[in-house]
Amino acid sequence: LSEDGGMIGSQKLTIDEALVGYTKHAAYTISWEHRSGQIKSGYDADFVLLSHDPHNGLEDLTVQATMKAGRWTFEKV
Repeated sequence: LSEDGGMIGSQKLTIDEALVGYTKHAAYTISWEHRSGQIKSGYDADFVLLSHDPHNGLEDLTVQATMKAGRWTFEKV
């Protein structure tokens, strides 16, 4: 971390790198890459619905709904 608590430039992840790390790569680390980590036919339907595209900024980004195994497990009222 830098003196102000931010990440040093060479250590930053892009939004896309972070998303792949939390999805496709996370599934691979637990040997579920054949059934999870991507939105793909035959794969588990596990995902979150966000308030807005994270590419447009992370400030005020919230989870609006969560689906696990094809069932809604959380929906923001």
